[in-house]
Amino acid sequence: MNAQNHSASGGEYRFLPQDFQVGDPDVDFQHEMLFFLMDGILNYIRSEGEAGSIDMVFGIFEDYIRDHFKCEEDRMERAHYPELEVHRGEHQAFQNRVLELERAYAGAEDEQRKVAVAVQVLEFLKGWLSGHIAVMDRKMIGFLNQ
Repeated sequence: MNAQNHSASGGEYRFLPQDFQVGDPDVDFQHEMLFFLMDGILNYIRSEGEAGSIDMVFGIFEDYIRDHFKCEEDRMERAHYPELEVHRGEHQAFQNRVLELERAYAGAEDEQRKVAVAVQVLEFLKGWLSGHIAVMDRKMIGFLNQ
């Protein structure tokens, strides 16, 4: 499903809460993927590792980071967004932290430690959502829509 189809269906998102919608169908659709991934991590944590692993989440993160951040940064460049470098810096910090957490998860010696890293991933993403998406992305979309 792409953003146009999703938007045409009324803009109802299964995973993306209204508070985190920035008002741009493409960006909101991409952000919904992050909430979907968080749901998988939460299920893994609740099952104490019995629900498989979150190895695939890190693989999806790599694609998500590359595609979503490039999409946002390209749009900001075209619009000469004045806070592009600050925004890009936050994206780089996000990438670095995800790689750090991925290494910690891969190096965890047992399921209990893997679950502990999954909790760190979930907490990190919650902070990202409230700080970056709800504030910075909303501000960026406001500028782009002027």
